[in-house]
Amino acid sequence: MANESIQQNQVQMQKCPFCGELIDSSVQKCKYCGEWLNKPQKDFKTTALLCFFLGWLGIHRFYTGYIGIGIVQILTFGGFCGIWPTIDMYSIALGNYKDRNNKPLKEYNKTLSIVLSIIITIALVFNLHNFFDGWNNTGTNKTNATSQQQSSTNQIKTAKQDLEVIEHHPCTGDFGSRMVCGTIVNNTNRTKGYAQVEINLYDASGNLVDSTLDNINNLEPNGKWKFKAPIMDDSVTNYKIKDVTGF
Repeated sequence: MANESIQQNQVQMQKCPFCGELIDSSVQKCKYCGEWLNKPQKDFKTTALLCFFLGWLGIHRFYTGYIGIGIVQILTFGGFCGIWPTIDMYSIALGNYKDRNNKPLKEYNKTLSIVLSIIITIALVFNLHNFFDGWNNTGTNKTNATSQQQSSTNQIKTAKQDLEVIEHHPCTGDFGSRMVCGTIVNNTNRTKGYAQVEINLYDASGNLVDSTLDNINNLEPNGKWKFKAPIMDDSVTNYKIKDVTGF
C-alpha cells in the first residue's frame, strides 16, 4: 500500500487547456471534457493563404477548427464588408492567431507575414478610398440633383435622345442683344425636317417671366445645330431648357 501511495504521488498533474480540470499529464484525452490534448498544430502558411484568398468565406476558420465562426463568416460574406477576415489576416501575420486548441500556428514565416501584411494594407486603403469616394459622389449627385431643380443654369444631363443638347450658355447677339446659345446634335440616322428648342426664362427671384425658342429645318443625320434664342425681357437672369422636339 505504501508503494502504491508513493507511485500515485509521483504522477505529474496538469490542467486541461479546455476545461481547466487537473488531469494526468501523460494522458492523451481529458476524462472530464473529452477533448484530445495533443492535436497536431495547424500550418501557418496554409492558414494565411486560406485567409488571404478565401477569408470572406471563412475557410481559414474551418481549417483551424472554428466551425461556428466559419459559418457566420460565410453567411455575412466576411462580416462588415470583409473587415473580419482582414483583422484575422493581421492576427495571422503578427503570429497572434491560434487554432481551436489554443495552439499557435506551426512554421511561422516572417517574410510571408510581411508580404501579406503589405498587400492587405494596400487593399484595405484602396477599398476604403473607393468607399469614401463613392459616398462623396453619392452626396455630390444628390446635391447636384437639388441644385438642378433650383438653378436653371445647370446643364441638362439626360440619356442620349434623338435630339440632344450637348452644351448651352448665355450669349450676346447682334447689337448687344441677350440670347441663349447652345448646340443640339441629331443622334439619329435620318434628317429631321423640323427641330425646335423651347426655353423658360426666370427673374432673380425664380419667377417665370417669359419664354423663348429657336427652330431649324432639315437637320442632317448626326448633324449639329448651333441654336440662338433671343431674350426680350430685361428682368431675366436665369433660364432652363424646357424641351427639344423634332420630326
